[in-house]
Amino acid sequence: MEILLHIKIEKLSPPKSEWAMQESIGSKGVRFDVYTRDDNRIFDIEIQTTINANLPRRARYYQSMIDTDSRAR
Repeated sequence: MEILLHIKIEKLSPPKSEWAMQESIGSKGVRFDVYTRDDNRIFDIEIQTTINANLPRRARYYQSMIDTDSRAR
């Protein structure tokens, strides 16, 4: 991640694979391929094997779920 993002990462929490997050009982949840964090940032790694026209929309939805979760902490 440091090479791809051109940043220095001091210490990551243990990565969670196939980690699910749901904001509330009635909302649509997400399942992150790999989810981890350091002291100040959250990292979501998604693996795509096909071209998907809805990818930008899905990425924004995943980001909104991360934003909502990070505000709750």
